[in-house]
Amino acid sequence: MPDTLVVMDLIVRLEEGSITTVEVQRYGYAFPGQRAACYSADMLLRQYK
Repeated sequence: MPDTLVVMDLIVRLEEGSITTVEVQRYGYAFPGQRAACYSADMLLRQYK
């Protein structure tokens, strides 16, 4: 298996219609702020494609 901490990312639509990202990791991050900002930007751009 490649040297990665992320096992998979899932983009899901919840029952009320909102969209979220579920990330499965081998090890948690101590500082998730930059990662959260990246995912937030990605989710925002997906709404305009």
